Order: sequence, then C-alpha cells, then structure tokens
Amino acid sequence: MQPAAEATDEAAWNVRTLEAEVVRLREKFAQVQAKREEMRQEMDNLRRDRDHWRNLAKLAGAEKETTRTWFCGRALPGK
Repeated sequence: MQPAAEATDEAAWNVRTLEAEVVRLREKFAQVQAKREEMRQEMDNLRRDRDHWRNLAKLAGAEKETTRTWFCGRALPGK
C-alpha cells in the first residue's frame, strides 16, 4: 500500500491533468462551434445563389418561349 502522502500527490496530479484536458476539450469545442457556424453561413449563401440562378433561368426560359423566331421557319440549308 502507498503512504497517504504519495496517494494524495498522485490524486492531485491526476486532478490537474484532467482539468487541463477539460480546458483543451472546451477550446476544441469552441473551435468546432465556430467552424460549424461559418459552414452554416456558407451553405446559406450557396442556397441563396442557387435560388437566384434558378430564378434567372426560369425568367430566361419564359422569355425564350414568348419571343418569335427571326426566320420564316423554313429549314436552313445544309441541315
């Protein structure tokens, strides 16, 4: 069996080690949360861009359907 002083020193060392680990884990967790928020904002921006381009494509498609062709409709030579 260990003397009481050695056991107390070892327990104190274990507590300090665990406290240091908790601090490191909290720092890592804060970094992960910050990165998650950054990625969420990036996804929101990408979705907004996607929706914008979809709307432009729909508008272009609608314009294309309503415009008349500039030629008389006869087949072009060589086709």
